Amino acid sequence: MQRLNKDPKDGEALLALAKVALLEGNDSRVTTLLQQATPHADKQELALVQGALMLKRQDWKKAREIYQPFATQEPIRYSGLFGLGVSLLELGQAKEARVVLERVVAHAPPDPSFHLELGRAYMLLSQPRSAVRQFVLSLRLDPKQDRAWFFLANMMGSRGKQRRADSMVILGLSQTPESPLLLGLVKQDAASAAAAPPSAPANGWASIRSFAPAQAPRPVDVNSEEYPIALGKQLTALIERGQAREALKRVREAQARGVRTLGLKLIEGWACEVQLPPDVKGAIRVYEEACEAFPSHWMPRNALGVLLMRQGLRHGPDSTYTKDAIQALEEAVRCAPQEAEPRFNLAQVYFQAGRSAEAATEARRLVDEVKTSDPVIHGHASKLLEVLEHKLNKDKTK
Repeated sequence: MQRLNKDPKDGEALLALAKVALLEGNDSRVTTLLQQATPHADKQELALVQGALMLKRQDWKKAREIYQPFATQEPIRYSGLFGLGVSLLELGQAKEARVVLERVVAHAPPDPSFHLELGRAYMLLSQPRSAVRQFVLSLRLDPKQDRAWFFLANMMGSRGKQRRADSMVILGLSQTPESPLLLGLVKQDAASAAAAPPSAPANGWASIRSFAPAQAPRPVDVNSEEYPIALGKQLTALIERGQAREALKRVREAQARGVRTLGLKLIEGWACEVQLPPDVKGAIRVYEEACEAFPSHWMPRNALGVLLMRQGLRHGPDSTYTKDAIQALEEAVRCAPQEAEPRFNLAQVYFQAGRSAEAATEARRLVDEVKTSDPVIHGHASKLLEVLEHKLNKDKTK
């Protein structure tokens, strides 16, 4: 500001203020400052801030357009190249992203984010060993990278190494005890598994949960009463093999023929979530339709609530996503007050929204009630309660 008082056309100072505004989350001020800086600032520096704003807004196509020139510019600006890799990854172009990110990791100074995003690219390309190595390298540079712990846990689980997966969650929580991602890794309990189609997203985390290897189910006559269940198994197998778009096509064809069940509706939403790029708006719409079609069932409200909660992590505790997540999960609990899963998710979203006292109350009830009936959720609820009580005690001493 002192520099701008001396020279209102100081492009470097305008860009520095734009970066500060970006960190503060003041997007409108970022836009204004970038407009003022455009005639005066270095073009590459300007593009870096513009690209960062597009990434924050999740405008992946615009971000790719802004960052694309960095692929050929000399000298190499690795922050621009990294932005290109991230935007390509989010657009579902994992092969192209891998090439760019490998270049960044090979030549740029070490950075945990570089290794993390390259690990994601390997993961999407079904190269688990390479992915694990990059996540480990990311954690060596910064052990508080909760996303790295999160992906490692899911990869261990997907390879049948559940104990190691649980260890990743525990180690991650020891570094980042308030991580909503790690606290959200709750296994589907046996009751939910029996009530829902195999691998249906009852807890809403289906896009990154671990699954057993898919088995090709035997064909069943379309007119058979067993058909919806058999179809659900077929669709689940497709999604687990990374063919979410094909699963989405088939489930909608079946629904158009009048085959309509809660399980198929949940699978439709799940397929929207895990396709590349994810169709978040489509998944929300599908879960809302399921809530209308099955007004007394907790599962669609739970799936909707957790999806909205995840979006709220990106947009902030005061966002519409977080508020709508609370409403959906409160309705899920009203539909099935005996179910542990929606109650744990409700405690999480209360915590996310800054309603720590309500979160602690719900978590404490779970700890008291589900010790033997659901030891997994009991363990996660205990950890959440520990974090909440520490926070509440700290607030009292202020």
